[in-house]
Amino acid sequence: MIGALQEVCYEQRLPLAISVFTSGHFSDFIQPSFVSQLSQFPQRRTQLAPMYALDILSFLFDLLNYYARQLYLFFCIKFTRSLEMEKYEILERIAEGAFGEVFKGRVIKDDSTVAVKLISYESQDEGVPCSVIREISVLKELEHDNVARLLDVFDTVEGFYLVFELKDCDLSMFIEHASRSYMTPHVKSFLFQILQGLSYCHSQKVLHRDLKPGNLLVDVDRKTVQISDFGLARPIDVPLPQYTNVAATLAYTAPEIILGFPYSTAVDIWSVGCIFAEMETKKVLFGGIVRKAVMSYIIDVFGKPDEKDWPGVTAALLKLYGKEKELPNFASALTLEAKVPNLDPLGFDLLKKMLCMNPEGRITACDALKHPYFKELQVSP
Repeated sequence: MIGALQEVCYEQRLPLAISVFTSGHFSDFIQPSFVSQLSQFPQRRTQLAPMYALDILSFLFDLLNYYARQLYLFFCIKFTRSLEMEKYEILERIAEGAFGEVFKGRVIKDDSTVAVKLISYESQDEGVPCSVIREISVLKELEHDNVARLLDVFDTVEGFYLVFELKDCDLSMFIEHASRSYMTPHVKSFLFQILQGLSYCHSQKVLHRDLKPGNLLVDVDRKTVQISDFGLARPIDVPLPQYTNVAATLAYTAPEIILGFPYSTAVDIWSVGCIFAEMETKKVLFGGIVRKAVMSYIIDVFGKPDEKDWPGVTAALLKLYGKEKELPNFASALTLEAKVPNLDPLGFDLLKKMLCMNPEGRITACDALKHPYFKELQVSP
């Protein structure tokens, strides 16, 4: 009886789910590769055992529910473009990257300044990039002093415009240009603010996945920091079988992502730990531009993790390096103390808790804020 029910559900509801996702409305803003994968489900029918049919249906309809909110947002933006651009005057370009361009702009109504982020359409056939919809939908629901505030969003024929509060620089520029004597007194406050913003994001079930100095905005006069660039962010409870192991900036990427393990909020804490060390030393903690190199730098500092400390790590390392003879010399040449020599004992204790190799043992953002290192910044209840 159960088998018959599964067959009916599969034959009648799965094509419906697929047709919804591959319709013109969804395919206009969901990546073509995802639509293509869904379209191939009927051809793979013989490869799927009937016992998995209900699981597949549950996954598709849960995913449909998740995207429904983003679809609503998309149409709100798409069909209310009107004359939004006339509210702003573009003054100068202040940044450029793979994501697009950022301009300094002026609000004509009140003469205030803003940051205007333009994400150009690479091709009209591709529709709106998923990263844009994801970033907008996340930022629309986040409201915290240490999270970048999205003021406005609209699109034109050139692309999507996101309007933010204008800050002086990102943390990468601040670290580069500030003297060590100027930087040191602000490290603790900056770290506390980053953790406050991150704790809020995690409480709202948002995983950032791309924390780095370049994605942290600094108001130099007020000495405030905000988390920005949520293009790779993902709701923690989205019904996906496993998050993709795509690392935006490897130097700040947690070892569980590099090794292909499932992951969650602990990856953001690892990134913040790397940022903490970089603020202290004005140097990137773990170098390397490929996964093997970054993992080797990490192991040089912490030593090779074993099965007792991290079950499954041996097989993951062999998979990363290919063959056992290609594994690097795991004798620790450096220590974390040597890499960050001037950090006080309480700060170093917090740093070690943030950079625990096994994510299960890594401190959370909420608990990090309660660490004695921040005693003078903590507000008494």
